[in-house]
Amino acid sequence: MRKAHIYILAAALVVVGIVGLAGCAGSAKEPCAVKLNYISDLWQGSEVYVGEVSFTVTNPNSAPVGLGSFTYSVWVKGKEGATKVYEKMGLPEIYVPAKGKVDLNLPFFVSWYEGLFVPQYVAPGASPVTAAAGATAVYKLLGAKKPSYTALQAVIDQAWEAASAPPADYVVKVAFDMLTSKGVVTVPPVELTYTK
Repeated sequence: MRKAHIYILAAALVVVGIVGLAGCAGSAKEPCAVKLNYISDLWQGSEVYVGEVSFTVTNPNSAPVGLGSFTYSVWVKGKEGATKVYEKMGLPEIYVPAKGKVDLNLPFFVSWYEGLFVPQYVAPGASPVTAAAGATAVYKLLGAKKPSYTALQAVIDQAWEAASAPPADYVVKVAFDMLTSKGVVTVPPVELTYTK
């Protein structure tokens, strides 16, 4: 019986110690800062473009935090306004140490057909010609090679000649929650800009 009391007492001391340490570590109150380091080309194909977006996330707090639901989208600004070319939602939880930072180098993929042409084609009032011209203009701004699509090649060729070439202005939108010892803190979305 005495042995059982010792085990219960030891377990209680361990729990109190863990709770005490978590309380001493502090809680995260300030939102993490996100900086856009660069956007670079990884593959500039005629069917698929692959880029990389690099962030640094800095934790100003005296306690580590987790970033839950980290979501980012990449937009390219052209003559017709900004076009979303990629979105990644809900990356696995990322931990940022107390008073530390984490660099994130994340790929993004853009298909001329599925990523740019089809969304424009299914828009109200669109035609294959306007969709191909719009998709081609954005694709050229990315720095990709001219797409090849036999049924619309004349339109693509004409749009390619008329489209602006890089450099392009990018907008990267970032949203995430901070997971702290006190619960979840929603951080206001951030818009970052970059010219490449």
